[in-house]
Amino acid sequence: MATFDTLLLKTKFLHNQGNWHLSDKDILDIRIYRQISLRSFSELLSKKQFFVSRRNYFSDYHEKDCYTQLLYSFSHPHCVGQSVTNAELTTWKERDIAYNPYISIAPISCWSINGEDRFMRWKTYDHGGIEVFLETSVSKLLNSLSCEDYEVFVSKVNYDRRNLFQPEHAVLFCKENGYKDEEELRFCFIEKDIPEKESGLRIPIKSIDFIDSVTIASLHNRSDAIGVFNILNEIAAIRGKVRLSSIIESS
Repeated sequence: MATFDTLLLKTKFLHNQGNWHLSDKDILDIRIYRQISLRSFSELLSKKQFFVSRRNYFSDYHEKDCYTQLLYSFSHPHCVGQSVTNAELTTWKERDIAYNPYISIAPISCWSINGEDRFMRWKTYDHGGIEVFLETSVSKLLNSLSCEDYEVFVSKVNYDRRNLFQPEHAVLFCKENGYKDEEELRFCFIEKDIPEKESGLRIPIKSIDFIDSVTIASLHNRSDAIGVFNILNEIAAIRGKVRLSSIIESS
């Protein structure tokens, strides 16, 4: 089976801590936020597992406009320390698709560095029920996961195509400029062996203490959201960290 050493060159990620490969030295201190369904949050609490979906299983329709640099930035020593031409990229792409399975199936966890509580955020990623908005930091999340068996790459998403292939930019994914308000930060978990059928990874959680706050909202049923808020506040691990979204409070 292929290993991360044959899939990624780590030379662009100069700030490493063990199996963590960081795009810049200050990224561990960044506050990050993620919206998930109440069902996913309940499974996280009960099973103490952190689910990381493979990119080809993403339900987010915006992902079609997000393209990977796993192919270009890491598969070729030619890219290290120099820019490349479009002609070269076309040639390399044709050759790489045959051996780089991570182009489409990389296990990716998507977060945002923007914690603003606003209607369009909830609407864009609404699952049709109660929504949960988690807050933590990069370092707290990584330290809470039993991810010693993975190589973990952490970087913000790039929204500027002008510097897409410049050597100083250690980024995993790129999106068009129109998505820049998402302000994404992504974790890529590279396995030693690549299962062909699993939809994602289930990484054991050492401690729920990585969660700094939990915001509850529903665009469909205010009373249900308030009920969930009351129930979650009874759970010892997150008691005092749960709040209602301003979207609920103003409705």
